[in-house]
Amino acid sequence: MREDLLREAERHSGRDPAAVQPPAALTGRETDVLALVAGGLANPRTALALGLTTYTVKNYMKSIMSKLGAGTRHEAVVIARRQGLLP
Repeated sequence: MREDLLREAERHSGRDPAAVQPPAALTGRETDVLALVAGGLANPRTALALGLTTYTVKNYMKSIMSKLGAGTRHEAVVIARRQGLLP
């Protein structure tokens, strides 16, 4: 059923299924940052949890979004999950 739903979602997205990109290569730290963001943490809380500055977390998010071709944090999380980069 999950596969059927994913196929339907892809069909309605207007994207060409043949143009699916291979998974992006995120660094370990980028994966850590994205996992916390996926859990609902804002940049300041993510920074505190990882012992980073908010500015550093923002830079990680810019890099993650660029690598994944995402326009928003939410889109980055969705793409990462679809590519198997996040649970």
